[in-house]
Amino acid sequence: MTTLVGVGLRIEGEKSDGIVEIEDLTIKGAEWSGLYANEGMNVIMRGCSIEECYGGVEAHDGVDISCDDLQVVGCGMSGVRAYNATITLSGQGTRIQGNGTGGGSYSYGLDAYTSSSKIKLFAPLTVVVETGVEQAH
Repeated sequence: MTTLVGVGLRIEGEKSDGIVEIEDLTIKGAEWSGLYANEGMNVIMRGCSIEECYGGVEAHDGVDISCDDLQVVGCGMSGVRAYNATITLSGQGTRIQGNGTGGGSYSYGLDAYTSSSKIKLFAPLTVVVETGVEQAH
């Protein structure tokens, strides 16, 4: 188990470059997103935690991120954001909670930002609804 404190991961590349696999990693207190993936390279996360970062997990422009047992907790902006990309969440240990506290009205727990963005949820997941938190758009 590894912990990165104060920094996040930025992954860029073409789908043909392969797949980035991240396992048992905690990212805490990053000044930007805990994980930011852009331009098509696919990412698989297993047993990872992103805590108290500016943003949680972000996928942009054709990226597919697959997350199993992901925890994103206490991030100021959206916990999980897809922007013209796809994020898949699975695993009973998945928890997206207490995010969007430092952003404007465009920050959510789950945020499929554009009409071509997808966030896929696969059972088993535990759904926790927090009072007073806006629903994702």
